[in-house]
Amino acid sequence: MTSASWRTLGMLAGMFVLGGVTGAGVMRAVVDRDMSALLDAPPVEAQQRLRLRALVRRLGLGEPQKARIAEILKAQNQQCKPANERAQQELAQCREQALPEICEVLTPKQRAQLDRILRSRGRAGCPQAPSR
Repeated sequence: MTSASWRTLGMLAGMFVLGGVTGAGVMRAVVDRDMSALLDAPPVEAQQRLRLRALVRRLGLGEPQKARIAEILKAQNQQCKPANERAQQELAQCREQALPEICEVLTPKQRAQLDRILRSRGRAGCPQAPSR
């Protein structure tokens, strides 16, 4: 094989590898964007979207089926909303009960960081550490 043939073969191999890397990068960006959009919704809505997406993927639903099931899930969400709100309140109370114990384990720097995170979400931060 001549050196020109080797160069051509090397360029083709390089282009193949570069195409694969580029394709993977683009796919990763698209998936990240889709998942961010999906999960930025309120928890109940995000769960509903995930359920629909799983059904579409696993069952190969057509557009009319997808639209009808989306309507069913939306109606079910409205029907179950009061129970879900009660459950969310109970879960929030459970988390709040665990917060003082979690805060005791953290370093002062970690506590300050957790305080910032919780306050950005409109929640109270770590309770003040008892003075010794």
